[in-house]
Formats: sequence, structure tokens, C-alpha cells
Amino acid sequence: TLSWPSSKDDDASTSPRGVTFLLPGAMVSLSEYDGLRDAILERGHLVVGLYVNVLWPLGNNHKKHAQDVKKVFDRLTSMHPSLPRSYSICGHSVGGKIALLIASIIDPKRVSAVLSLDPVDLNPIEFSNEK
Repeated sequence: TLSWPSSKDDDASTSPRGVTFLLPGAMVSLSEYDGLRDAILERGHLVVGLYVNVLWPLGNNHKKHAQDVKKVFDRLTSMHPSLPRSYSICGHSVGGKIALLIASIIDPKRVSAVLSLDPVDLNPIEFSNEK
């Protein structure tokens, strides 16, 4: 879901100040994060909400979801060349883990900030020690 910030001067040509991906917890509706989305919009950022289905694809899918975020950003910037060339990510639970994967492995050069709320490192364990 794309949520564009409202322009204060009603100039439709004004580009967002930033792009922030909002990655919810496993199987949690994006509407549960409307307050967070609105706070990010108030900062002038385009908010890209991506639903995270941890059941598909089967097995080891967190890196695949992380790669999907990178692909969405690539597509967005090709369609809207005036967007910034870096992005931030706010993720909760498994969305927080995916945010950390993007920032550390998948697209570290373009991620400007990460807010990882209660990240869950399970199935598969990729950051923490299994013991």
C-alpha cells in the first residue's frame, strides 16, 4: 500500500522528503499500524506498507521478503525519478527481522535508517545464537 504525504502548499509536484517501508508483524494487518503510518506521513515521507506472509514461500523466506522490499524500491524509483535514492524501514516482529536483513545484507548502501520493533529471529535463525 502506498500512502503519499499531503502537500502543505498544495503543489502536486512536491516530492516526498523520504521513503519509509512499513513492515508489519507476521500475519498482522497493515491497518493495525495506521497510527505509525500517519506519524511517518506527517514527516513528509511516502509510506510503503508491505504485508508479510511468513507462510509463503515455504521455508527460509525472510531473505526473499527482504529482496522483495529492494525490488519494490527499485521499481518505485524507476516510476518516480524524483524520489530520494535511499529509504528507511520500520518493521515489527518478523517485519523487524526483515528490516535488519535488508539493512545488513540485502541493500545496506541505500538504507538510511531502521527502526526494528521487537524483532523475532526464528525460522530460520539468522542473527542470534540457537543456544
